[in-house]
Amino acid sequence: MFARFLLRMVFFIAISGSISFARTASKEFNKTIDLPADGTVVVENVNGRISVESWERESVEIVAEIQVRATSRRDAEELLDKAQIEVSKDMNTLTIKPKYPKHTRSGGLLDWIFSGGKPSISVEIWLKTPAGAQVNVSSVNGAVQTTDIGGGQNIRTTNGKIDIEGASGAVSASTTNGSIRAEITNERLEEDVDLKTVNGSIRAYLPTEVQADVHISTVNGSIHSDFPIEISGDRHRKSIDGRINGGGASVVLKTVNGSVTLLEGMD
Repeated sequence: MFARFLLRMVFFIAISGSISFARTASKEFNKTIDLPADGTVVVENVNGRISVESWERESVEIVAEIQVRATSRRDAEELLDKAQIEVSKDMNTLTIKPKYPKHTRSGGLLDWIFSGGKPSISVEIWLKTPAGAQVNVSSVNGAVQTTDIGGGQNIRTTNGKIDIEGASGAVSASTTNGSIRAEITNERLEEDVDLKTVNGSIRAYLPTEVQADVHISTVNGSIHSDFPIEISGDRHRKSIDGRINGGGASVVLKTVNGSVTLLEGMD
């Protein structure tokens, strides 16, 4: 009888929004490492936003915030002590990878209610990289933003949007659940652009005089282009294959559930 009463009380507290039982602990990580202008930066994350921007230095600045949320401060602080940012360098490749500790202590019913049975750990990362560096980013849960990357960039996430500003090299970006916005600044587009999502829209900005071969497709959504496209083959309402200004580098914009918009000029 008492156990039933206690269970009812716990659920009443949960329904009343008593998330205040959760405790949060956090810490910052800061490090700067030399890297040549044509080096490669690799970031591998699981939970948390990643932001990358370029600067005019031959080094990489790494700033990260690790946050742990648990039902007790003791659990949160113990896990925070174990959480680390692993940074390794092999020749001209710099790899940044958060280390997520395993939680072994059982918090009982409160952990089950408030955090799905275990504490949550997120790592938000901010980077400054050499302007010409290659940037490879992968994540599971988290948005990705890049700004003024002159080298190529390869971006992968599962749950999160992707925002690319001022790209002047090759761009390959994909997500499963999230939109993609990409701004390409190089008038003489010599590198391919490949943007793909499953659940989300795509907005791509290309320079006015760009020359490109384009493939645009959606299943559930609309297609709009500011550019006159010379169609190659059959015309379909949900897909376009053609050339802009005579053709050139490949531009692929593909989604399943969402609209695709190809815009002229910058946002």
